[in-house]
Amino acid sequence: MNDDRTRPGGEGPWRKVPAGDPALLRFPPAVQEFLTQVGLPDSPQLGLRFDLSFEPVDGLWKVGSDATGALCLDANGALWCMHADGTRFINSTPHLFFMCRLAYRNRELSEARSEAEVQQADDALAAHIARVDPPAMAADAWWPRLLEGSQE
Repeated sequence: MNDDRTRPGGEGPWRKVPAGDPALLRFPPAVQEFLTQVGLPDSPQLGLRFDLSFEPVDGLWKVGSDATGALCLDANGALWCMHADGTRFINSTPHLFFMCRLAYRNRELSEARSEAEVQQADDALAAHIARVDPPAMAADAWWPRLLEGSQE
């Protein structure tokens, strides 16, 4: 089902959905196109693994997992993380997740070493995510919790 590809710069593997997969019909055309043309990246630095199984989970469809729960898409193509303590919104679309994840990766690769530099990098990342996908920075969303954890 999955077309695994390694992308330049250490990005990969990427999981793409074959264009004829009936599971795609659940999602808007833009999400279908992104999943077939670009896919979703496994992200070891975020602890994410995408398998694109599309198993139904509480009204959502599983597309992968992280260390503690399932990563799912809803019918609008929004990405969610389901944990024992509840469901957290990640991003409004897989494309926005890709953009935010790339910004996170760039933050990880930055030369910020002092506590002040790390805080400045986290603030810049939070501002970027809030700009490209405002719901992703809501207090109960996944990204703010991830950034809180990186500051400890």
